Amino acid sequence: MQKPERLPSDHSELDESFSDVFETHLTDWSYAITFGLRSVRPDEPHKYTTQVRMPLAQAKALAVLMLKNIRSYEQAAGIDIDLPRDVLEKLQIPQEDWQLFRDGL
Repeated sequence: MQKPERLPSDHSELDESFSDVFETHLTDWSYAITFGLRSVRPDEPHKYTTQVRMPLAQAKALAVLMLKNIRSYEQAAGIDIDLPRDVLEKLQIPQEDWQLFRDGL
């Protein structure tokens, strides 16, 4: 039995968003990323606009694909995308973890 041919994805009705702030949420069954816009005023909270939930296996696959794509972009552009230490601290990413990520997990 032959597999049916997969039709191309239709993105014509897709809403596009920009995000410069995010939060992650982990449960026993799923992973969620909440995206939003950073407030320009320190006395105002960030405005979160979209939440994407997915099974843990899908989140893991997404992480691998994102890493692969970003590394490919860095190599093609001849650049190294880095984060300042204070940003790593705010995101609670230990310097050792960031180094592992940069060196290739």
